[in-house]
Amino acid sequence: MKGRNWHLWLCWASVVVLCWLGSVNAITGGSYISDDQTWSASWVADEAGSKMINFTVVCRTPGWCALGIANSSSMAGTDVYWATLGSNCPNGCFSDRWATGQFTPRKDNHTDMYPISAGMVNGSFTFSFWRYIETGDLAQDVPITSAGNWLNWAYSGTTGSPTGNNDYTFPFHGPNHGGTFINLLENISPSASRSISPSSSPSRSIGSTPSVSPSSSPPPIATNSSFSYTNSDGSWSVSWELDDANITYTVTCATTGWCALGLNPNNEQMPGTDVYWASLDSNQCSRGCFSNRFAYDFSQPVQQSKQIMTPISAEIVNGVFTWKFSRPLRPSGQQQRQSSSGGSSTGAHYDLSPDQSLYLLWAFSGSTGSPVISNGQITDYSFGQHSRRGAATIDFFTGAASDVSNSIENHRRTHSILMYVCWLFLVPFAVFLSRYMKLIMGAPWFRLHIFVNTFAVLTSFAAFGIIVYYTQKVIEYDTKKQHFDGGHQALGLVLIIGTLIQPTLGVIADRLWKPSHNWKGLQDWAHMLLGRVMVIIGFIQIGLGMQLYCVSKGVFGVFIATIALWIILVLVMEILRWFTPLGAWLGGGNVVSKKGEKWKRACFGQEEGSMEGGAWWLKLLVCAVLLGFMIIVIGGLTLVDVILLGKMEVPNLDPYFRSCVLIS
Repeated sequence: MKGRNWHLWLCWASVVVLCWLGSVNAITGGSYISDDQTWSASWVADEAGSKMINFTVVCRTPGWCALGIANSSSMAGTDVYWATLGSNCPNGCFSDRWATGQFTPRKDNHTDMYPISAGMVNGSFTFSFWRYIETGDLAQDVPITSAGNWLNWAYSGTTGSPTGNNDYTFPFHGPNHGGTFINLLENISPSASRSISPSSSPSRSIGSTPSVSPSSSPPPIATNSSFSYTNSDGSWSVSWELDDANITYTVTCATTGWCALGLNPNNEQMPGTDVYWASLDSNQCSRGCFSNRFAYDFSQPVQQSKQIMTPISAEIVNGVFTWKFSRPLRPSGQQQRQSSSGGSSTGAHYDLSPDQSLYLLWAFSGSTGSPVISNGQITDYSFGQHSRRGAATIDFFTGAASDVSNSIENHRRTHSILMYVCWLFLVPFAVFLSRYMKLIMGAPWFRLHIFVNTFAVLTSFAAFGIIVYYTQKVIEYDTKKQHFDGGHQALGLVLIIGTLIQPTLGVIADRLWKPSHNWKGLQDWAHMLLGRVMVIIGFIQIGLGMQLYCVSKGVFGVFIATIALWIILVLVMEILRWFTPLGAWLGGGNVVSKKGEKWKRACFGQEEGSMEGGAWWLKLLVCAVLLGFMIIVIGGLTLVDVILLGKMEVPNLDPYFRSCVLIS
C-alpha cells in the first residue's frame, strides 16, 4: 500500500515546500539613499502575513525628518510620516500627516503611523515606525502597491515641537527635500527572516551604498506632443516638443543679452530652481553659450557638475534672442535633490512626469554673459543681474499653464511705496509746517502738523512690519539671509527707533509749553533737531533702498528731482525768513531789512500769528502758494514715483545702479 502511494506523499511534500517558499517570498524589503547622502530609508514588508511594512529613516540633521508616500512627486497628495527629537520630545514625537499643497501638511484625522523608536546617532536623527500596507483610509493615506509609489522625503535643521492640542508645529524644510519612484513591495534587499513584527527595526546607516537601485519605472508618458507658453507682455516665451525620452525647448526673449528658463517643483522662488541659461554675442559666445545651473539661494545660480542640457541653436534677429536645447524627461530615472549645506553640492535635475505641474521661472537681462576660462578651457560663465523675471505653473504634458505672481515680492514693493511716501513727502511736509507756517497759519498749523506726523508714524510702522515679514519669508528659502544684515536694513532700524522717540518728545514738548514762554526748552530743541536729522536719514535711506530695488534711471531721476525741490524750497524760505520783510511771517529776525517792523505792523496788526487783522488776504495767499507748491508739485512728483514703483518689474530693464543686488 505504501509502496503504491509513495508518489502521493511526494506530491503533498511538494505542496508544503511550495507553500513555505511562498511565505518566504512574501517578505520583501529594500533601501534608498538620497544622492547627497543626507537622507536614507530602509524597509521590510510582509504582504502575506501581517500585511505590515516597517520603515527606518535616517537623516543627517538634528531637526525634524519626514518620509512621504505618494502617487506623484508633487507635495500635494503625499501621505507624510513625520518625526522629531528634542527637549520637548525627548523620546521622539511622531505624526501621521496629509499634504494638500505646497504648505505645512495637516495632521491626519486617523493616525496610521505606529512609532517604534527615535534617537540620535553620530549627529544623525534615526526613527522607526510601522504602518499597514493598506490602511483603509483612502482619504488621507496612500496605499502601497506593487505598481510602485513615489517615496518623497524632507528634513529641516530645526526641531518641531508640540502645540498642546495633540499636534505639532515645525519650520519649512527649505531646499532639503526630494524623492524617487520605487516599488516598496519588490524584494530588493531580501530579509533573512520569514516574518516581521512591529518591534523589528531594520536600518541602514547613511553613507553606505544601496544594494540594488530601484528597478521599477513610472507609468508611460504621452509622446510626440508640442505646446507653448508666453508671458503676459510677450517679452518671454517658450515652446516645447516631447518624445519618448526627451523634451526640446525653444526659448524666445526680447533682449540681446542672456536669457534663462528654470524649473522648480515647489514654488516660484529662486532657491531650489534647476536653471537653463544661454547667451549670445560676437566674441566668445558667437555660436551661443549654454549652461545648466542650480539656484541654492537668491544669489547667482551655480553651474551644475552634471550638465544635462544639449544645445541646439542660438540666434538674435531684430533684437530678439532665440535659443534651443533639449534635456531628458527623466535625467536619472528618479528625481534628484541636493542640499547646498556644506558648500560642496552638485545641483539637481527634476524629472518631468505626466501627473505633475512644475513652476517655470523665466528671466533675462539686457547684458550678455561671458565665459570663465581656465587653462584654455571654459569652466563657467559670468553674468549680471536679470532685468526681468516671472513665473508660471506648467504641465508640460498637457500644455496647461497659468501665470504666478511673486507673492513675497509684492510685500517688498508695498514696503518701498509706503516708506517712499512717508519719508520723501509726509515727514518733510510736517517739518516744513513747524519751521515756516506757524505765524502764517496760526493755530491750525499745529493740528495739521500732528495729523500728518501721526499718519507718517503709522505708515512707517506698517512698512516696517511688512518688510520684517518679507525678510522672514526670504529666510525660509535662503537660510544665509538674516534680518538687518546690510546698511539699508541697519539704518532702517535706526529710523524706526527714532520714529518711536520723536512723537514722545513732541508730546512732552506740547505738555510743557506755555503761551508766556518766549524761549525753547531742552525738549523743544531735542524734538526739533531729531526731526530734521530723521528727514536727512530718510532721504539717505530711500536712496539705499533704491539701490537694492534696482530702480530705473527714470525712477531715480524723479527721486533726485524731488529732493532737489525740497532743498531749493528750504533755501528760498530761509532767505525770505532772515533777509526780507516776509521773514516777519516766517519766524525770522529780518536782520537785513530795515522795513521789518513796518511790515509786521501793517500785516499782523495787533494779533501776531493769527489770520485776523493786518493783510490777512496776503497771508492767506502766501499760505496757499506754499501749501499748493508742496502738495501739487512735490506731492505730484512723489505720486509719479509711487506709480512707477508699483508698476515696474523688479528689477528694471535699465537699472540706475549697475551694481544693484536684488533679492527676488
